[in-house]
Amino acid sequence: MIKKILISFLASLVILFWLFQTSINNYWLSLYNQPSPLTKLDKYPAWQWGKEFNDKLLLGKDYLINLYSEYSNQLTTTFNSHLEQVKTEDDHQVLADNSDTNNVDVTSTSESIHEQAQTTSHNSASNDPKTPVLFTMPMNEFAIGIKDKVAGDLDYASYTFTQQANPIVLHPGDEVLIAGDSMQQGVGRHIRAYLSANYKIQSKDLSKQSTGLLNPANLDWNKTISQELAQSNNYKLLIMMLGANDSYGLYDSVNHKALAFGTKEWQAHYLQRVMSVLYQARSRGIAVIWILVPNMKSPDLNQKMHLLNQLFRNASQQYGTLTVDANQALQANDQDFTPSAIVDNKLRKTRSDDGVHFTITGEKLIASAVEKNIVFRENKTKSSQVNTKFDLTQLLTLPRLAKPNYRFSLKQQN
Repeated sequence: MIKKILISFLASLVILFWLFQTSINNYWLSLYNQPSPLTKLDKYPAWQWGKEFNDKLLLGKDYLINLYSEYSNQLTTTFNSHLEQVKTEDDHQVLADNSDTNNVDVTSTSESIHEQAQTTSHNSASNDPKTPVLFTMPMNEFAIGIKDKVAGDLDYASYTFTQQANPIVLHPGDEVLIAGDSMQQGVGRHIRAYLSANYKIQSKDLSKQSTGLLNPANLDWNKTISQELAQSNNYKLLIMMLGANDSYGLYDSVNHKALAFGTKEWQAHYLQRVMSVLYQARSRGIAVIWILVPNMKSPDLNQKMHLLNQLFRNASQQYGTLTVDANQALQANDQDFTPSAIVDNKLRKTRSDDGVHFTITGEKLIASAVEKNIVFRENKTKSSQVNTKFDLTQLLTLPRLAKPNYRFSLKQQN
C-alpha cells in the first residue's frame, strides 16, 4: 500500500515538473541567477512536449478570461446606456477637452526624447535610415564592449541610426509585427483590430506570456524577432512591450558568472539585448514603437520596472525610435500604481487585481496611445500626379478677365 502511494506521489511530481517546467526554471533563475538543472532535459522532445502543452493550456485560459471580460464589459455598457439620460452639449465639450488633453500628454515625453536625440548623435548619422553609424550616447557608454551571447555578435551599444519619422507612415501592403509578454497580448489585439478595420493593414502578434529578455530558454526574443523580420520585406513597424518578467538576475554565459539585478554589469547586458532588438529592425528600415512598462502594485517590482524603463528610453533615444509611456496613457503619474482612470466621464478600472496586467479598458487606452503615432497614406499614382499638374497649369493660364475669380479660388484652397 505504501509502495503504491509512493509511486503515485513520484509520478504526480514528475508530471507537475513536466507541465510547469517553465515556472520552475524562471523561479530557479530568479533565485540563484543561473539556469535550472531541469534545462538539461530540454534536448529531449518528450520533455519539451510538457512545456508546449502547458503553454496551450495557459493560452486557452487567457482566451476564456478575455472573452468573459469582453462580454461582461459589453453587457455592462449596454445596461448602463439604457439608464443614462441624454447628455448635454456641455458634457460633450468636457469630453472633447479631456480627449485633447490626453492626446498631448501621451506623446509629449516621447517627442521631447526624440528632439533631444535628433540634436545629438543623429546629426552625425548617414541619410540612409538602414545604415548604422558608430556613435554612443554618454548615458550608454558603460555598456560598450560587453559581449552578450543572447544579444548577438555585435557590440550594439556602439551604434546609432537616423531619427525615424514621427508619426510613422504606413502604406497599402505594409505589415506590422507585434511582440512582447502577456501584457502585450491584450494591447496587441486592439492594435491589430484598429489597423485592419481602418487601414486594411496586415499584422502579426508573436506575444507570449511569461517571456522577456532574461530567459532565452523560455523564448529567445532576440533570435525570434530577427528571424521573423527576415522572412518578409513588408514589415514596416515593430511594436514591442515587455519587461514585467525581467525582474531578476541573469547568467553571463560568456564569463560564466551570475549577475544580480540592477548592477551596472547586469544593466549593460540587458541594454545590449534591448539594442539588439532595435538593431534588427532599424537595419532593415523598420520603425519601432517601444511601449514602456506601467507602474506596478508591488513596490519592489515597481522600482525594478522604473530601471528597465530608463534602459528602454536610453536605447530608443540612441537608436532613433519611439517610446510610448503607458503611465500617461493610463492617466497615472510616473511613480505610483493607479488601478483606474476617467474614461467616458466615468471612473473605470484599468488594471487587474494582480497589480500587473490590464483590464480591457486599460488595454484600449494603451492601444490608442500607440495608434496616435501611426498614420496611413495611399500610394500616389502617376495619373494623379499628372492631373494635379494639369489643373495647376489651367489655373495659371486663365484669361485676364477671370483674374479676380482666380485669386478668390486660391484663397479658398489655402
